[in-house]
Amino acid sequence: MRIPSLPAGDYKLVVATKSALGEEKTLERDVKVKAEPKVLLVTDKPLYQPGQLIHIRALCLGAFDLKPVAESKLVFEVEDSKGNKVFKREQQTTVHGIAAVDFQLASEVNQGEYKVRALLGDKLAEKSVTVKPYVLPKFKTNP
Repeated sequence: MRIPSLPAGDYKLVVATKSALGEEKTLERDVKVKAEPKVLLVTDKPLYQPGQLIHIRALCLGAFDLKPVAESKLVFEVEDSKGNKVFKREQQTTVHGIAAVDFQLASEVNQGEYKVRALLGDKLAEKSVTVKPYVLPKFKTNP
C-alpha cells in the first residue's frame, strides 16, 4: 500500500475493492495523519569527565518514507544534573538529514546525569550522559 505524502491533519480513509465482479467500498474511517519525523540522537560516549568535549550528532528522517529531513532547523540543548540549561545551539540539517555540534564541559561542573536533547519542530529526542571524574585502569604490555 502506498501512503501519499500528506500534511498532518484529519482525513477520511476509504478502502475500496475492485475485481472482475465489480467495485465495492468496504470500509470508511476517519484518521489523523501525523507527520512527525524520526530523530536519532547520539553522543560519542556515555561517560564524560569534567573538562571533556561532548560530540553530539542527530540523524533526521521522514516518518513514512525515511528520507532525510534536509535543510531544516534543529536545536541542540544540554541540561545539567540540577536542571540548568547549560548549552543551546541551532543547526541546519544537511541534505542527508544530519546535524552535529560539540559541547565543551567546564573543568568545574555539576556532576551526575546530563540530558542531551535535539528538537526538530515539535519532535524531541533525548539522551542521558553521565559527567563525573574517573580513572582509567592501569595495565602492562609485554614486548
